[in-house]
Amino acid sequence: MDRFKFRYVFYDDGGVTRIEHHTIEDIENSVLSWLHLKGQTWTLLSRDQCTGLKDKSGKLIYEGDIFIYPDSRTKTPQIVQWHSNMSACWMMVYEMGANGFPFANTNLCEVIGNIHENPELLETS
Repeated sequence: MDRFKFRYVFYDDGGVTRIEHHTIEDIENSVLSWLHLKGQTWTLLSRDQCTGLKDKSGKLIYEGDIFIYPDSRTKTPQIVQWHSNMSACWMMVYEMGANGFPFANTNLCEVIGNIHENPELLETS
C-alpha cells in the first residue's frame, strides 16, 4: 500500500541536507525491527487512519472506532469505516464491510471504544 508517502528532510550539524521518502510500511517495519532488537516480538494487527474529525468530547475519531449518536432513535453502536467506492468518504456502518451512511455532525457522536479492544460493544442483546 503506497497510498501515503512522506518526505523527510534532515540536516546535520555541518548543514548537509538529506531527503528521504518513506511509506507507512517503511516506518512500521523500522519500528518493528527496533522492537525486535529490544527482545520484543510484535505483529501489526491493524493500521487505523485518523479521520481528522472529532466527537462531542473533542476526541479524534479513527477508522474502526465504535460510536453512538445519543439523540438517534436506535442507539445502535456504529463503526467508522473508509469507503473508497462510496465517493471516497468516511462512513458509519453497523458491521464491518457493510454499506453505511456518510459521516455528518460528528460533534453529536460519542466514541465509546474500537473494534480491536471493545468488540463486545457490537454484540446485540
